[in-house]
Amino acid sequence: MKSILLIAGLSVAGALGGAVAGQMLRPPPASPAGDHAAAPDSHALPAAAAPALPAAAPAEPAGEFVKLSRQFIVPLARGGYVRGHVIAEIHLEVTPGSSERVFAMEPKLRDAFLSRLHGLAAEGAFDGDLARNGALGQMREGLTQDAQTLLGGDVRRVLVADLMRQDF
Repeated sequence: MKSILLIAGLSVAGALGGAVAGQMLRPPPASPAGDHAAAPDSHALPAAAAPALPAAAPAEPAGEFVKLSRQFIVPLARGGYVRGHVIAEIHLEVTPGSSERVFAMEPKLRDAFLSRLHGLAAEGAFDGDLARNGALGQMREGLTQDAQTLLGGDVRRVLVADLMRQDF
């Protein structure tokens, strides 16, 4: 009999605790605008004292983004031994309608990009902290030049979506 009362008491206590917790965690009701809607904003500057916004620069027409089909894997060799590798995922920003041309030229793009990346690796551009030694900017500029050589003005810029170095 005592065990039945204990179980019933714990059940009631649990239910009450859950109800109280639900009330406490409920978001506050949305207050009607009431008096606040008509109140002037006391934090705003007077119209005469408000600073003028600079004229917006003309917007560049929207482009398309093309993700190349596979990542680029570049070995890092020192002293005749492979010490690690760099993995890069590269996207191209191109003019609208030129995505098909990029995919048609992808083998040549991959060849040019891999040549550039292997050259950077041989120069030690991927040694140390990739974010601080300027490798990312140098890589982006070189790859953009290579892409523009192959595709002309269709390529606006090369975007490095992911760059990772793994040392062995």
